[in-house]
Amino acid sequence: MPKVSSYTQTQIKLLYKQGLHPAEIFKLLKGEGLLVSFASVTRIIKKLQLTGSVANLPRSGRPRKLSVEANAFIDQQMRSNDEMTSAQIQKKMAKRGIAVSSSTVRRSRKQQGWTLQRTAYCQLIRDANKVKRLEYAQRIMESGDTFHNVIFSDECSISLVQYRRTCYRKVDEPTKRKPKPKHPLKVHVWAGISRHGATNMVATGQEIVREKKNSSRSGKSQGISL
Repeated sequence: MPKVSSYTQTQIKLLYKQGLHPAEIFKLLKGEGLLVSFASVTRIIKKLQLTGSVANLPRSGRPRKLSVEANAFIDQQMRSNDEMTSAQIQKKMAKRGIAVSSSTVRRSRKQQGWTLQRTAYCQLIRDANKVKRLEYAQRIMESGDTFHNVIFSDECSISLVQYRRTCYRKVDEPTKRKPKPKHPLKVHVWAGISRHGATNMVATGQEIVREKKNSSRSGKSQGISL
């Protein structure tokens, strides 16, 4: 288990002061996605009971390269732009007269609890549509509509061929060129859900999807029966 970050230690301290037991604190931290063991939670709580603080005690060895202000600057840059690289932070620190390497920035960033993850995107909603959605939800609540006879459906196209964005090559060899079709083979999937459960899933081939698109452009309608 890696070293517990300062952010996790602070969270344990706050939750313990709220009167939560170690098992409850461990469950909440796990739900937040923080990597910490139950033994570490109990150890930090015992340290808090003995010393009144979760801060690390002074140790012997080489002094730290970064000051408290430098670490705070790195944390501030990450909060302002969570996609910023260590090299970009290094250049900003160099302009401030702080000469450190990118590895030192990465180490400080990791110690402060920053970890790399896949970006979770969400749908953008305009302010005008936010008001309309709120008004619609309020009307539904006031009318008592239970959506008993409504089916919510959606559709998507799934590619049957995978094309990776990266590949390996020898340093002394030229860049590889791999063939990629303009329209890869796909399957069109359509399904729905209601208060009574999920509907059957309908999958159509690429040729049918193309015919459906062509017919819609020409003004003809084409339906699929469930």
